[in-house]
Amino acid sequence: MKKLLLVLLVFSLQFISAQIKFEKGYLITNDGERKEVLIKNKDWLNNPTEFTYKIAESTEEITGNIANVKEFQVYGYNKLVRYKGKVDVSANNLQNLSNKEEPEWTEKEVFLYEIGSGKKKLYSFYEYNNSKFFYDDENGEITPLIFKEYIPNNTNSVYTNETYKNQLKKIFADDATVLKSVEKTEYEKEKLVKIFNQYNKIATDKNKEKFEKRKRTNLNLYVKPGFNLMKLNFYGPSSPSTTDAQFNKTAFKFGIELEHILPFNKGKWALFIEPTYNSINAQDKSDNGVADIEVKYSYLEFNLGAKHYMHINPSSKVFLSAKIPLFSAVASKSSLDYTSDYFEQSIDLQKVSSNFIFSAGYVYKNKLLVELSYAMKRSLSTDTNWGSELSVTSVSVGYNLF
Repeated sequence: MKKLLLVLLVFSLQFISAQIKFEKGYLITNDGERKEVLIKNKDWLNNPTEFTYKIAESTEEITGNIANVKEFQVYGYNKLVRYKGKVDVSANNLQNLSNKEEPEWTEKEVFLYEIGSGKKKLYSFYEYNNSKFFYDDENGEITPLIFKEYIPNNTNSVYTNETYKNQLKKIFADDATVLKSVEKTEYEKEKLVKIFNQYNKIATDKNKEKFEKRKRTNLNLYVKPGFNLMKLNFYGPSSPSTTDAQFNKTAFKFGIELEHILPFNKGKWALFIEPTYNSINAQDKSDNGVADIEVKYSYLEFNLGAKHYMHINPSSKVFLSAKIPLFSAVASKSSLDYTSDYFEQSIDLQKVSSNFIFSAGYVYKNKLLVELSYAMKRSLSTDTNWGSELSVTSVSVGYNLF
């Protein structure tokens, strides 16, 4: 089984470099020339400063960057427009908020996502877990929408600079209906897109389709029964031929996996938590046949892991994952019992050390899952006089409830 897992691992790795495909799009050069090209679509989380494209499928890759491209777009995704000007770099986490109301401006040259189109345009910039928004009020000049949280001196309260609301009132001054919505509009992507769409007479649902492609904050909940191929070795303190034991046992397992697809790189990365129940109950002779040995060992472990998907076609994808148990709970009656004509001994098995678990798998239509995993060797006993090693190869099938 370990060889099969290795083969799947190597096979899957061959997909990784080919997963980010070149897709149809366009770019506009500094001279204003528009070119139809193929762009490597990385579905960037942060706004990119460069990108890779081809003139045709068979031609060499070319790097486009902020210096030589004014605008580019992968069709079906938001366009990116070059902006050179002020960007507020004020911290937005509570621990680092400044005591000043004014934004902390710095000059930058960046690509902005156009997330609201029409007579009045809305743009976004995301960096260091901080979103900033900009607008174009028909004159072709992109301007920051100002919002800042701060903590004034001699106070512990958080204040907000909501200058953006006054800016919106000026932007939408010729539409009384839209003006009524300004005070209720929060400095958030969805809320700002909504009010710009309202003014531009664009149905929010239609425009939502464009930028939701990037959002993709999917949750999946898999029910995962399966079976373990468990290899369990024990080594005693003396008379090795009497106390040493080896078990190779197939046993049932059951798990639940809650997966969060990360909202970038076209949904190829995910984080997950996975509580899993495992159990082994076996009887055998010691290595020299003198002692009868019985092992009863059950444990519930809570794994935390990361997963990388590689799409084969719209219905099928394979994945590689790595996870580690955050903690494990061992059943109170877990033990290893030795019985012979010369002695009897029971060893409590109240430990399962942490080690990495590696997996490869296949998902069909985001509903059905097959997974092959290998858990590296782990120790079971807290008794220093006894050595123990448990390694597990497992096969699971899963069904997505979401």
